[in-house]
Amino acid sequence: MPSPYLSEHSGAEVDQAVSDVQAATAAATAEKLMLRDANGRAKVAAPSASDDVARKAEVDAVASGLVAHAGASDVHNATSDATASRIILRDAQGQAKVGAPTDPDHIARKQDLGTIELTYVRTSGNRLQIFNEEDGLWYSLLVVTVDGVAVLSLSDSGET
Repeated sequence: MPSPYLSEHSGAEVDQAVSDVQAATAAATAEKLMLRDANGRAKVAAPSASDDVARKAEVDAVASGLVAHAGASDVHNATSDATASRIILRDAQGQAKVGAPTDPDHIARKQDLGTIELTYVRTSGNRLQIFNEEDGLWYSLLVVTVDGVAVLSLSDSGET
């Protein structure tokens, strides 16, 4: 390792070091020391290896690709059709199709829901209660607002 002490270097070595410092530039110039300009910036050449410095141009290119990707409506082959192993995409009406449920935790389709014959309806606070003659139970529809959106929750009250 070269000595850091000037007294241990020849005059030519010291002159070369001074010359190198004086030749420093903010331009992308090979084999020159990098110097920041008055705005604190310096330029570098376009990267060619994976561990080279990335310029603003390269970073901007990646960022614009991410913005375009996030705004795309066909990202990762998403679809509004009931297609296995694909991301669900809502169509222009905000709807999407799913396959027939085979498990209690699956999404139910409109055609998979039964009908309830209603005879009596009553209200209690923020609940709408509906009587089902088939099973003799009252069902409560709880209406609450979450962040300005009405959320409905259906449960049977167990009342007969």
